Amino acid sequence: PSGKAGISIDASTRGSFTLRNLMVRKNGFGIVVKNSRNGAVILERNLIAENIYDGIAGNTIGSPEIRMVNNTIARNGQSGYADGAAGGSRIFKNNIIAQNGWYGVFPHEGSGRFMSYNDVWGNTRGNYFHSAGTSSQVAVFTPSPGIGELSLDPQFVDATSSDYHLKSTSPAIDAGDPDPFLPRDPDGSRLDMGAYPYVRPAVTPP
Repeated sequence: PSGKAGISIDASTRGSFTLRNLMVRKNGFGIVVKNSRNGAVILERNLIAENIYDGIAGNTIGSPEIRMVNNTIARNGQSGYADGAAGGSRIFKNNIIAQNGWYGVFPHEGSGRFMSYNDVWGNTRGNYFHSAGTSSQVAVFTPSPGIGELSLDPQFVDATSSDYHLKSTSPAIDAGDPDPFLPRDPDGSRLDMGAYPYVRPAVTPP
């Protein structure tokens, strides 16, 4: 429904939260994180798509960490990720952030951010912008450290029908963080970007 969040996390009285393997679609906001004073909010392998406003909205107080890993954040009406409060850190790794109506990543200029191995592409107003607290004061930022960042069509199977799996030709396949100490994809290959790892068809022996 308009104005409502699919998931709202108020971490003012608790420590860390983890949301994993969820589908958050067709709400007002997708996921709202607020009042995170301590610990970390971890968002991992979630599809956050087709919400009216921002896919992920961070309204944070104190020095929290919002860690976003292997999510697909696509086709939301406003930004893929946005926050209006400085402080804390935002970690973006192995995400696909694509085709959102405003910006791909739109943090406050005072929010710490660590970005690597993401595909940020096709967002209407731009991919990497930060604000000084008002929508009229915006500027491009360069993702840091920026290792492995892509801006290429992720080639969803059929986004118009809400199928955000990857085609076999997707540049996001085997493009995630190659750290050997991280888990592998189900087929044993290097991590893909996004919520849905591409599974190669089984080869039938001759």
